[in-house]
Amino acid sequence: MKVKVAMIDTEVHNHPILKNIVINNIWKSDECKKCWHGTAVCGEIYQVCQDIDVDVYPIFTDDEAETEKIIKVLDYIASSDKVYHVINMSLGVQESECVNQIENICKQIVNKGTILVAAFNNNGTMTYPACLDCVIGVDLSAKVSGGYIWIDGGTVNILGPLEQKNVLYDNKRRLVIGSSFLCGHITGLICKYIISINGKYHRNDIYRYLRENASEQKSYGKIADVECFEMSKAVLFPFSKELETVLNLRKYTKLDIIGVYDIKFSLSCGLEVETWDKKKYIVQNISKIEWDKFDTFVIGHIDKYINAGVGKYIEEIVKKSIIFNKKIYALDDEILTLYKEKYPQLGNIVYCPMISKKNFPHAQMGKMWNIPIPVIVVLGTRSQQGKFTTQIEMYSYFKEQGYSVGLLTSEPTGGLFEADYIFPYGYHKTVSVPLDEYAIYINNMAYKSYLKNRDIILFSMQASTLPKNYFNMNQCTTMQFSLLFGLAPDIVVLTVSPDDEIDLIRRTIMAVEAYSQAVVSAIMVNPVIIKVDENGRIKKVNLMISDEKKLDSFILELSSNINVSIYKMSEESSRSIVEDIIDILSE
Repeated sequence: MKVKVAMIDTEVHNHPILKNIVINNIWKSDECKKCWHGTAVCGEIYQVCQDIDVDVYPIFTDDEAETEKIIKVLDYIASSDKVYHVINMSLGVQESECVNQIENICKQIVNKGTILVAAFNNNGTMTYPACLDCVIGVDLSAKVSGGYIWIDGGTVNILGPLEQKNVLYDNKRRLVIGSSFLCGHITGLICKYIISINGKYHRNDIYRYLRENASEQKSYGKIADVECFEMSKAVLFPFSKELETVLNLRKYTKLDIIGVYDIKFSLSCGLEVETWDKKKYIVQNISKIEWDKFDTFVIGHIDKYINAGVGKYIEEIVKKSIIFNKKIYALDDEILTLYKEKYPQLGNIVYCPMISKKNFPHAQMGKMWNIPIPVIVVLGTRSQQGKFTTQIEMYSYFKEQGYSVGLLTSEPTGGLFEADYIFPYGYHKTVSVPLDEYAIYINNMAYKSYLKNRDIILFSMQASTLPKNYFNMNQCTTMQFSLLFGLAPDIVVLTVSPDDEIDLIRRTIMAVEAYSQAVVSAIMVNPVIIKVDENGRIKKVNLMISDEKKLDSFILELSSNINVSIYKMSEESSRSIVEDIIDILSE
């Protein structure tokens, strides 16, 4: 039998070595004739399996392919009566605007019984269609010494050695390096196997054959993408900075917050809390909670109670939550760590935003997705500057303007605000992946958010962007720049404090714009200064209340030194910033 192969490539030239096979250049292209890429790839297929008939769809020259042309060829094959055993695509594109269209067409072709093999490009980026689940994606690595590695459950499916190949070229041969030629070799192996079983195969048979003939095999489990549960009526415990922010931003959640609780020994118990919209809460004794009034316990960081030896109050909450069938939204994994073994039912009622290796695609080989929609990041010169608040206000106003916004947060409370994904790398972080993988993980979050048909991605950072000093590793801000690298933002909003040095703000802007190629479009000035009094206690001073002239003086000095729109932090300022960003994106 003859294996029917389609090549989407350049035109295949007449070559003495290929004289014994039938080659049909389906679409003539004078430009594609100039390149020998297709001939070299065809030669790699032929060296492994000679019993092939090849249809060639020439669409690119000088190793450049266009998305529209790839779609055109694939759509033609999918809608025609042509059925190939294998389609070799030693090409790809980085743009992801048409990912759904490409994937749907590829699935149609696969459903006709065709095996799709595609090469990742040689510059290390994510490539379509190689990255699609229905396509065997082929890549190279200097870490592979011979043969190839078969990867189950990976973005890359076959990984071969980064070495020169002696390929057909201009009636002679030439030494080249590239995944295109390994892709041809793999197509040849598939053709050889199809002949050995007389053309009777299923896609799983092909995968098994490639796996069994690999020099090494790797296997990864399914991606565990845990979704947050539905909530309607919630109580907060204990009273803390994070949960006070939730109270102040409660109108942006869909939660009806019934009450705020703490243990009776806490200094917060009995405290009256007034939110920004003038609603008042009394921090109540947890022992007096009414269990029939809510469905969800939002539990903040409890380490101070565990360390103080009063963990029995936390365990009581756990036991009664199980008894009364209440859900627990936990800001960290302390509860699960302490009590899951004793109370296995916790696994069914607790949601905690955690990031581990099981949450995202494997074997990406450092490749990251191109996010084709605007990415906006809020970052600051220090911690406690209202970055998350600014992000949530901007998110709300973007939605009011009719935009579908992908909300990514670094705050563990993000799920209360319907965040698409949470990367909680701040205080008591629940991110258990290496720092050098932060970029890939946040990039995957942004890409998965984009696939939900979002118009904009919005993220906010933790802490400072530049170090306070350069003499202690604890001041290193590698995490922020890793996340910036993974997000590749288009626009940055910078929050600053009135006691920041102008030089620090200037250097932060320069660093962010140089590193990420983003534009810092606005500066939001948080009027609160954090001081330490003579007794060592932290004190917050709001200049809007105590000394607005000092605040105005700082803003005047800032505006005379830095040519960026400057706003006093407020909900209205967040709206103005969104309007400015919409204008920028409309240009």
